[in-house]
Amino acid sequence: MHRVSFPIPFLTTTLIRINSEEHKYEYLMAYQYTIMHSPLDYTVHAKTMMQERMIQEDWVTSTVSAPEMVEEKRDDERHYLKRIPEHAGKFLRVIVNHSVHPPRVITVFFDRRVQP
Repeated sequence: MHRVSFPIPFLTTTLIRINSEEHKYEYLMAYQYTIMHSPLDYTVHAKTMMQERMIQEDWVTSTVSAPEMVEEKRDDERHYLKRIPEHAGKFLRVIVNHSVHPPRVITVFFDRRVQP
């Protein structure tokens, strides 16, 4: 077990790196804690898409704080996906830029390409 400390713009945290497949969620849980306790900023585009697509803000925050899947696309961009039961179980994709503080939601949409 190896303890790693590092600063995050809005929180300093300590992660425990365990070289074991059964403990792979140690990083995920610490990361989710960081996201849940930081506010999200929204681009004008993201707010417009939420309104046009009838996507509730609590669905967006829930997807970012407790995703079912996370895709790293670039150094500053992550895609969070989560099934939304209130929307016929479709997957909501939330694209977030983490290089700014607070993290900025770029866009949101229900992704038909994602299969459960």
